[in-house]
Amino acid sequence: MGSNAWKSDTRRLKNRIHNQKLWVRYILRTISYLEERGETPVYSKEIYDLHQNADAECEDDRLTTLKSI
Repeated sequence: MGSNAWKSDTRRLKNRIHNQKLWVRYILRTISYLEERGETPVYSKEIYDLHQNADAECEDDRLTTLKSI
């Protein structure tokens, strides 16, 4: 894949993530964090527990359950 195609794909991915609801971005961030630490695959319950902590810190947009994704 050429450099321009990679940049274009990266830009599209960033835009798609940015356009998601806040709680979806929290879940994606949690999964990325776990992947970075080598802790994936992971059960949704573990993701839910971690993103509940983010919910407690941010009252702007309450998070939902993973079942609603």
